[in-house]
Amino acid sequence: MYWRGFLALTLLLAAAGGLLRAQTVPALIDKGKTEYDAAAYDAAWKTFDQAVQAEPGNASAWYQRGKASFRLERYERALEDFGRAITLEPDNHKAWYRRAKTLFELGRFRDALADFSKAITLKEDYAKAWYRRGLTNEALGDMVSARIDMTQAAALGNTKADAWLQSQSGR
Repeated sequence: MYWRGFLALTLLLAAAGGLLRAQTVPALIDKGKTEYDAAAYDAAWKTFDQAVQAEPGNASAWYQRGKASFRLERYERALEDFGRAITLEPDNHKAWYRRAKTLFELGRFRDALADFSKAITLKEDYAKAWYRRGLTNEALGDMVSARIDMTQAAALGNTKADAWLQSQSGR
């Protein structure tokens, strides 16, 4: 009899721990976002890391930690974090976009181009992805593709793309 009571209590505590963890992760992510928005990137990274540790299957926690890693210029870590977010949530266009930005920072332009293209495939009106893909094509020396991407980004309202097109008009 004693062991049944002990087993029941153990199961109850385990279930309560899972429920507590599930309630805590969204709170950690919210706290980390507040820190991130206040430019407290190191604190945000630590908070998002707690969320990742508490719930490794949470794509948002990995994505948010990736953003903080990027701001801290920990590009290899950001690449891993965004990659994990993509693995958990393959249709997250923002994760593809952020990973592409990270690849660009690392000078891996062809890989960045592929990820920007994936982000655009997932969200065709993603003006920032069109703009960044244009910059990536420019970095690769493909000015024809850069102009096409910038034209699309400008048509979607990206003012930086419009400025880029104006700067290129005399060339």
